[in-house]
Amino acid sequence: MKKRILGNKKIIIRKLRREDVEDVKRFQKFFNSFIEEDAKISVSEKISAKEQKKRLEGSLQKQKEKEAVYLVAKEGENIAGRVYIKRGAQRSSHVATLGALMIDREYRRIGIAKHLIKEAITLAKKEFQPSPKVVRISAFGNNEPALRLYEKKVGFEKVANIPKQLKYKGRYVDEVILLKFLK
Repeated sequence: MKKRILGNKKIIIRKLRREDVEDVKRFQKFFNSFIEEDAKISVSEKISAKEQKKRLEGSLQKQKEKEAVYLVAKEGENIAGRVYIKRGAQRSSHVATLGALMIDREYRRIGIAKHLIKEAITLAKKEFQPSPKVVRISAFGNNEPALRLYEKKVGFEKVANIPKQLKYKGRYVDEVILLKFLK
């Protein structure tokens, strides 16, 4: 667990816990707020409390099996953000994939995303066997704030631009693949 003061807010970054499953409504509301906002994320439909609980339980199981690390950033009881990092399998076991980076509107642009990503990578290097040598993340090609964060603040490199992979507001958008090579 990491405690940080970001934008005058006391933020705790920690791994997902069993008791988070009991707080399913808060996690559901957090997730669904991105659907209401029409955020540039790969999902476009709200989820039920039952589905959210199933996802939380599945995430805890993957974390227990050292297949993934799920992090949540909180200020008090408020969920400020979240991210996961998953271990690759077999011939890609040296590659970890970051995903589901979501930061609540009230907490954006104060550094939470950068800290979540860095902590996820740190934990993956400690917990995954073998330790990842490459971390992969993708973004909407028109999501300039995300691309700036990944490249300038976290050290990822753009390696591919795949045309028309995502649909946003009725238009096809390129998907950008970024990699970070670890030491």
